Amino acid sequence: MFRGLLLQFFLYIRPVEMARLRFKNFDLSRGLLHVEGYQAKTWKARCVTIPAAIMPFFVDGRFERYPANFFVFGLQKNGNEARIEPSTTAANENRMYKRHRKILEDLQARGELSTISGLSWYSWKDTGISLHAKKTSLLGTKDQAGHSEVEMTMMYYHTDPVNAEYRALPNDLME
Repeated sequence: MFRGLLLQFFLYIRPVEMARLRFKNFDLSRGLLHVEGYQAKTWKARCVTIPAAIMPFFVDGRFERYPANFFVFGLQKNGNEARIEPSTTAANENRMYKRHRKILEDLQARGELSTISGLSWYSWKDTGISLHAKKTSLLGTKDQAGHSEVEMTMMYYHTDPVNAEYRALPNDLME
């Protein structure tokens, strides 16, 4: 789940695409993820950059040990129990939504989250785009998300009610 969260937050990989990823899609020596056309929601292949800051979570000695043809987010069954982990069988994207929801509910029950309203598995993509669009160029964010138009990227962007740049703006009228 954590690696999936990273893929949504930094690489803007859609849950449906994530469910189709295999280990062979990762070029860890170059820090790239290749999403093939048949894996993509838009049916267009794209190459996405893995930020150096999160590479340690993918080159940790565990991630690289799986066969290239395994699904990264596969389905492992053990009796009546099914887990999301590398496998030759793909996990349904809905399983990841449900697992994420269960984690949020557990955190709320323990008092670690006051509300889980508006939080979903897919919201990590929105959150990443909203945060990173302020730190990178808009074109860089658009390309990373695999959007054909900037307008599509902006649909995922949510403004903070407090504009920090303007909060810190000096009074240059009276200088």
